[in-house]
Amino acid sequence: MPTALAAWGNSIAMRIPRDVLSAAGLSGGDVVDVRINERGNIELVPSVACRTGVRRRRVTFDELFKDYQAGRSDSARPWPDDTLVGAEKDAWA
Repeated sequence: MPTALAAWGNSIAMRIPRDVLSAAGLSGGDVVDVRINERGNIELVPSVACRTGVRRRRVTFDELFKDYQAGRSDSARPWPDDTLVGAEKDAWA
């Protein structure tokens, strides 16, 4: 199945047809190793996680910030000693 190569930034990209990905058990976002075999052909080898069916779980924005408390501060002043010293004092004075 012929596929064209295209410029993508400073690299070259190739679109892999969905049927080929499905047959290989891959989907977008999976990690593969790119190798050159002994005949000089390019091989895409799925990572161990793809072969075992272990997928990296995607974290949602809500899950990431579920314990965040806006406006909470452990101290009244995050920088208790904010006096300028040394080179900073000379630069800002």
